[in-house]
Amino acid sequence: MRVLIFGSTGFLGRAVTRRLLRDGHKLTHVVRDRPREGFSPSRTLALDLGGPDPLPEPGHHDVALFLAQSGADRQHPAGSLDVVRVSAVGMAQALELARRAGVARFLNASSGSVYGLAPEPRVEEAPLSGTGVYARTKAFAERLADEWASWFPVVHLRIFALYGPGQRGRLVANIAKAVAEGRPVRLQPRVEAEPRPGGFTTSPCFVDDAAEAVARLLEAGPAGAVNVAGPEAVSVRRMAEIAGELLGREPRFEVSPEPRPGDLVADIGRLRRWTGLEPRGFREGLAATLAEARIRTAREGSRAPIR
Repeated sequence: MRVLIFGSTGFLGRAVTRRLLRDGHKLTHVVRDRPREGFSPSRTLALDLGGPDPLPEPGHHDVALFLAQSGADRQHPAGSLDVVRVSAVGMAQALELARRAGVARFLNASSGSVYGLAPEPRVEEAPLSGTGVYARTKAFAERLADEWASWFPVVHLRIFALYGPGQRGRLVANIAKAVAEGRPVRLQPRVEAEPRPGGFTTSPCFVDDAAEAVARLLEAGPAGAVNVAGPEAVSVRRMAEIAGELLGREPRFEVSPEPRPGDLVADIGRLRRWTGLEPRGFREGLAATLAEARIRTAREGSRAPIR
């Protein structure tokens, strides 16, 4: 199968690329810069997503994957223009390239943040009430992509709290790094003066499981939105406790005076029905993440288990 892929140099994109190459798919990477090692044998097309350059000629492809996102998604307002440029304008460019390529299917890596915080698990029919530029832009990108439904079905993978080897600066990586360094992990209570608060709770998704979901959804099948997440609702406290057990460190906590407005937990019934995938539990995924970090730091001669 020939796959047109946007965002293959990112954290999820690298995992998806490895997974698809194992199956023998022929990949065309749409990139601003030439991909790093590990992407051969693959074809590349030069395009700065959201930029003014004309679209390249893609040639025929069977399916397109939009995995791109701005690296400035947490820098509001300084980075918000880049978030909109990649997620909205870049999405429109990707959709048009996919149409010209004659694809039969378009997969869009969206985000669980489109739902917003809530007290109960989110099903795909829940309203998209997420706030913040990133969540709102991802929700807009879903609606935008649906305008191309006359040419190909679109699948929106709403990914929750992605984590795994090599990731930096995100929720799970930050918690593990704090535990490893003996720094306190901050917890937001549900209500003021909550006894032993667990903090924000979500459904962390191991990156290889997200890549497997992408691989299984390449073929013809249902279209629409599907939550891609782990099988458990895991609080920040529990993430830190598991990290402490795996690292041999006692986690420290500090409690915020401000209660949180809700959690972000996924219902993954549709993922199981559509793909047959049973995502791994958080302990297993974090153990694999930390094991890879130990190998990497041993190779690099660093003492820090998480970067």
